[in-house]
Amino acid sequence: MHTFLKICSKILILLLVLGLLALGLIKYFVFGVHTNIKADIGLKKTNAVWMAHEWVQIKSPNEKVHTLLSEMISNDISLIFLHTGPIGDDGIIPESRYPEAKRFLEMSKSFAPDMKFHAWIGQVRNELHIENPEIRQNIIKDSIHLIKDIGFDGIHLNIEPMQSDPDFALLIWELRREFEAEGVPAELSAAISPIVPELPIKALKLISKDSFLGHDLSLNYSSLKYTKEIAGNLDYVVMMSYDTSFKDLKLYKWFMEQELIFLLKVAPGKALMGIPSYEDVRNNFDSNIENVSTAIDGVKIGLQNIRTNPDDLIGLAIYARWTTDKSEWKTWREKWLGVVSR
Repeated sequence: MHTFLKICSKILILLLVLGLLALGLIKYFVFGVHTNIKADIGLKKTNAVWMAHEWVQIKSPNEKVHTLLSEMISNDISLIFLHTGPIGDDGIIPESRYPEAKRFLEMSKSFAPDMKFHAWIGQVRNELHIENPEIRQNIIKDSIHLIKDIGFDGIHLNIEPMQSDPDFALLIWELRREFEAEGVPAELSAAISPIVPELPIKALKLISKDSFLGHDLSLNYSSLKYTKEIAGNLDYVVMMSYDTSFKDLKLYKWFMEQELIFLLKVAPGKALMGIPSYEDVRNNFDSNIENVSTAIDGVKIGLQNIRTNPDDLIGLAIYARWTTDKSEWKTWREKWLGVVSR
């Protein structure tokens, strides 16, 4: 009897230790341990914005361009993803799609010489067969033309959906290789899907057919391994952390925190978190949940998490400039830049 009680007590102690360990792991990995960060952390970052096609298509008056750039400077935006595509189904971007790009860039550089412009080129994945080497080569050729002859500082790829797409990874690798071979001193950035580690994906496949809160992970997320692979050939890795279908503020902020942790793990010093400023009405997006304010809150919570190093985050990227109104810029300045608006 005495021996039996000793065994039971040891089992109870073991279960207690395992329970405490499990609670500790849940606290660390799910809820997080947090510290404080400075309110003006955004001022120390390279912030970006996606910008509309009109600036490369239509001849804009000097005053309008200066007003635009002044707006960017006052909001500490120094990296512009300027829509220049879309890429044709043959991989070619006709010059007729960006007749005013060179003039706009020359004007912009004279007014804001430190601002960088990436040619934002993209297409729907099922309409762009990048598994075809000839199509990839056409994209590469036109990308080099946009840099060498038009004056862009880099290329921004946005091909969706591209979750763990090996052909997209190959295109990025080939672009980097050709830039180096041609002696093109250009930057390369890409918009990527959110990330889910391999282990949760495998576990969910066993119990719920790869679904998380109604999401098919294979269609909406990329793996850590894949994202790390493409990050190795990019200068900027820009996560599209929106269109989540979430209907709860706390859940979206938690999502932003977790995605920031994953992104900084695989792309330290190259990572930008994309945040939404639009009010589209569709099933996978609710602007009351996903907006500039809540996205910044989630990022800041993530930067306070001891699992992240704030210096590894390059900055935030706003999608998009044409949907950002005065109140959203005010929120941006106050919450991210730490500047009290008057």
